[in-house]
Amino acid sequence: AGQRDRAVTIASETADLAASVAGNPDAPPRLNIHHADALIQTAIVRTFRARYDDAADLLVAAIGLASEAVEQRPDDPEAVRSLAHAHEMLGVLNDHRGLKQEELAAHLEALTLRRRVTELDPESADARRRLVMSNERVGRALMALDRLTRRSPTSRPCAPSPRPRPTPTPSRAAPSMTSPAPSRTRATSPSSSASTTP
Repeated sequence: AGQRDRAVTIASETADLAASVAGNPDAPPRLNIHHADALIQTAIVRTFRARYDDAADLLVAAIGLASEAVEQRPDDPEAVRSLAHAHEMLGVLNDHRGLKQEELAAHLEALTLRRRVTELDPESADARRRLVMSNERVGRALMALDRLTRRSPTSRPCAPSPRPRPTPTPSRAAPSMTSPAPSRTRATSPSSSASTTP
């Protein structure tokens, strides 16, 4: 706890110093990067102390400063690194807050930026190591989101609807199994009807 307090004190003092000279035209071009890094360090401590709203405000400010640095110096790996770090910590914060979709989005943005850092500084072992860590964070965020989706009642597959029964068509009356008895009236033959009188 003592080391964390010391770290947040140093980070806060650095952030205040950077903010005090931000409007100075003689300020070094990388001032925004140092300012953003100081805000990120402060936000990390706020996150682990469960002061999530404070941490979110600090990270939003850090992303703004780092984004401005990247716009001014798009090929500066340190500027891109600072922006990637801010997005990573925003992902960590969203994880603590249970915002899984937002966590994944932040880590995906960080992964894109980490890839850019390795392109700008291909000889940096630290850049490659942090790219691997960024990939791992994206993987964990995807698995966490998948577990959450599986537990969600709205994600359960719907039961198949019963097949409709065919509508019965009117059928003809079934013929009777017993046919009517044939008529027993005999036809009168000429011989039988003739007179027998000689």
